[in-house]
Amino acid sequence: MKVKNTPLAMDADDVALLAMAQLRGSGKLNDKNVDCFIQGYKSCSDALTIESRLIPVLKYHHKKLSRVEEDIDNAIGYADLRRGRTAEESARIKRATKIAEAIKNLIDILEEGDEK
Repeated sequence: MKVKNTPLAMDADDVALLAMAQLRGSGKLNDKNVDCFIQGYKSCSDALTIESRLIPVLKYHHKKLSRVEEDIDNAIGYADLRRGRTAEESARIKRATKIAEAIKNLIDILEEGDEK
């Protein structure tokens, strides 16, 4: 079975084949489960292609990335370690901060488009 593995290029038949491949041998393979899988896959695809559905996804990721520094500091504090951040932790914070800023800019641009 050869199925495209790029979500935005897959049609309902490709998703159905993917669902059947995932459910094979699970004892849960029926039309209702495959239809549910297709609907869930379509919802996820829509969240990536329809701006109004993309904004909440971006806000979720912005919130998670904005908390990376706080989460790392809390983990250090809860463990009662008398140490600073490791190089890896500092790099994660720096990367998360940059990505959060970029996502915030994208959210602002998308929301600005909704206002017009």
